[in-house]
Amino acid sequence: MHPVLLQIGDFQLPTYGVVYSFAVILGIILSYRRAWAEGIDDVKFLKACLLAIIGIVVMSKVMHIIVSWDWYMDNPKRFLRFRTGHVFYGGYIGAVLFPLIYVKLIKEPFLPMLDVCATYMPLSLAVHRSLACMNAGCCYGKPTDVPWGITFPADAPASELYGQVPVHPTQLYEAGLGLVMFAILLAYRKHWRKVPGELFALQMLMYAIGRFVIEFFRGDTARGFYGPLSTSQWISIGMLLIFAALVVYIARERRKLKAELEKETTEASA
Repeated sequence: MHPVLLQIGDFQLPTYGVVYSFAVILGIILSYRRAWAEGIDDVKFLKACLLAIIGIVVMSKVMHIIVSWDWYMDNPKRFLRFRTGHVFYGGYIGAVLFPLIYVKLIKEPFLPMLDVCATYMPLSLAVHRSLACMNAGCCYGKPTDVPWGITFPADAPASELYGQVPVHPTQLYEAGLGLVMFAILLAYRKHWRKVPGELFALQMLMYAIGRFVIEFFRGDTARGFYGPLSTSQWISIGMLLIFAALVVYIARERRKLKAELEKETTEASA
């Protein structure tokens, strides 16, 4: 663990913030290059990315407030602390919702932009979880006796809760999930994509299932529970419902595309 990357006097540069920012910027740079290659207007795309960043910051904080309401009410000044207290799923929602409003206002197709960003989001996730979360000691797992369990320092959140015992490296589980998702999305884009929205739908499906399973190994109980499931698991279920709706839309668009291609083939051979 190296929660502080740089310290000069009283000034501290947190490792989490630096790596998280790097992960977001990396995703934007790779997405921008791909958007340009696919003929998406670069200015509009960058504006959408800027709104996505704002959405990540705002909604990740809002989600943390929702799941940690009592913690904030104990000290209302915490509402103003944007350097701490963020939830990934909230940022995910904000990264989609904020650009969606903008793109709808300018009447541009949103799914092509979303597909581009959805492809590189898992790579950013892998960087974020493996370097930012591991160094900060957050998003840790439950105590375990598996050979790959990790023991955090005495002052780490996991050790303060469970003592210095091995816990599941759930940060690395999710980083691995991100790398697998990234590889699958690149292959799907190259070999099977037909209509806009497919990459986003596939990414959402994989992450929702993966996150739902990983949550069973998470040990940071303060992230919020409603009944037997965590907040993130309920959100994962909601994402699967959105995926189901997207599947219906994509199937319809694929049929339309197939009919158009058949019509063009018939007219060309006539």
